[in-house]
Amino acid sequence: MVLVLDGGLGTALEARGLELTGDSLWSARLLKDDPKVIEDVHAAFYEAGAQVVTTATYQFSFGGFEAVGVGREEACEVLRQGVAIARKAAGENPDRKVAASLGSYGATLANGSEYTGDFGCDEDHLVSFHSDRFKALLADPSRLPDFVAFETLPSMQEVRAVVRVLEEAGPLPSGIRSWVSMSLNEDAKLNSGESLEDALTFLRDAKCVDMIGFNCTAPRAVMRALEIASEVAPNTPLVAYPNRGESYVNRAWVPASGVTDEDFASMLSEWTQRFSQLAVLGGCCRVGVEGIATLARKLADANVDNTAPPSKE
Repeated sequence: MVLVLDGGLGTALEARGLELTGDSLWSARLLKDDPKVIEDVHAAFYEAGAQVVTTATYQFSFGGFEAVGVGREEACEVLRQGVAIARKAAGENPDRKVAASLGSYGATLANGSEYTGDFGCDEDHLVSFHSDRFKALLADPSRLPDFVAFETLPSMQEVRAVVRVLEEAGPLPSGIRSWVSMSLNEDAKLNSGESLEDALTFLRDAKCVDMIGFNCTAPRAVMRALEIASEVAPNTPLVAYPNRGESYVNRAWVPASGVTDEDFASMLSEWTQRFSQLAVLGGCCRVGVEGIATLARKLADANVDNTAPPSKE
């Protein structure tokens, strides 16, 4: 039971000629400046076979919008509009789902610290940051997502902060499920260097976390993480959306260092046979619309059941 997730939103936008590098708001700025292009990219991923798309809110922050002259009330509207735009792109198909993306605090600093965990702040600050966005996201019952995705968390400090936010918020509105996704180094440790086993144990025992994920990480490290998760948290549904394995050097990807769309899709399709806990499977950086189309075809050819994912026991 595996749902196909979309790929890298930024990758798909850049393929359309948009330049996002160095923008502290990244694709979130386009929710205000060019919402149609966001809708078009979501629609392209759905048409490619994705059953879940992630909103363009990964790098959303109130501080980032304030810096470009957008006040809090309007910024809240932009955040929730991210969900509305994805819903619009889904059309009338009830099987197409929306995951609201809430990225690492480090992503909003635009200094790469989501890959190190060196934020220069304490846990309480992270709780406040994530809580503000989370509460604003869910404030309008008419624009709620199917999933809330806390993504690319590089450290136990931020994992603990996000769990505190979920615990303090209490039960999510009916029908919404949460996942907490970590970014890992090539040794399948958190990017901070901390133990993945410790993080998995903590998240396994957190009743407010429905699914555990790994993203923005090379495929082989994600595969190792899935192996570890199957031992440490055998009853928790898993989410996996690796990048294409390319190296990131001087704020640019090195294409020759990764794998092809075909190899990427074949690898992930094999995971569905090995890891029965997989609930959501897709791509991250450098995995574009064609990469997801290839993955969806591979899963269809393998007769992978892509109905509703399992629940955490």
